[in-house]
Amino acid sequence: GSITKTIFATAVLEQVAAGKLKLTDTVRALAPAVARRYPIAAKKTVAQLLGMTSRIPDYADSAVAKMFANPSQTFTRDQAIALGIAEGKPIPAPGGYSTTNYLLLGEVMQALTGKTPEALVNAVLRQSGMAASKLKQGNVRLPAPSAHGYLGAIYGPEAAKANPSLSATTDVINWTMEWGKEGGGAYSTIGDLAKWGSTCLGTNLLPAKVAAQRLKTTKIDAGNYGLGIVRQGDWLAHSGQAIGYTANVACNPKTGAVVAYALNSTEGPIDLPSYLGPVAWPDYAKANS
Repeated sequence: GSITKTIFATAVLEQVAAGKLKLTDTVRALAPAVARRYPIAAKKTVAQLLGMTSRIPDYADSAVAKMFANPSQTFTRDQAIALGIAEGKPIPAPGGYSTTNYLLLGEVMQALTGKTPEALVNAVLRQSGMAASKLKQGNVRLPAPSAHGYLGAIYGPEAAKANPSLSATTDVINWTMEWGKEGGGAYSTIGDLAKWGSTCLGTNLLPAKVAAQRLKTTKIDAGNYGLGIVRQGDWLAHSGQAIGYTANVACNPKTGAVVAYALNSTEGPIDLPSYLGPVAWPDYAKANS
């Protein structure tokens, strides 16, 4: 799910650290051809795309609706971006959560580096020792063995309206994951998520100056959002949601504590700290209260 954003953001920020681009660079400056294809993004900066302040609409709801009608539906990056642009009305200032930002940035990074977004994400996964995690191209399904996922309370009723054969208990393990791409298409394990948490979601892989820029946040619908990361009190975190699955990973830079969990159902924001936090992670529970 969207924990993929933290990995792709880290890949982009590593390029910033290497001097290949600046956070203030616009799409037009970095990738003129991409700007011509998507005029809505031409004047947006790397920081705006990473930090969800571009105000470009999200494609995810439209993509999910199409998946409910046809679970084998796949999308090219162009098709997914077009779904977001077709939403029309910009997100109100200062911005809001939109996976379209990350797919646009994927186009920019491929033009700039000559590497696919998948290659950039997988390089960070290897760097972090996350051998069971991967972002693949094409009609991707989970490798065996994997947990079976279910539409759950959030997607079940919505899916049934689009396709009467679906319900909250529909098993989606064979549904494609590719629609999320560098904004949400990677798969992982709890063990690998814990490894990612130990890097503070990639922040520890970056030079101090770039890491500090990453952690400057804007209050949006997804919380205090930085550059592919959320600040929750002393904690750095990001949740992930795919059709049939929900996950979260967080770290506390002050204590080194890491929290990683996943559910095999789409339930929306899960307040797991309210159940386990007082015993297991009291300061994390406090940060999320």
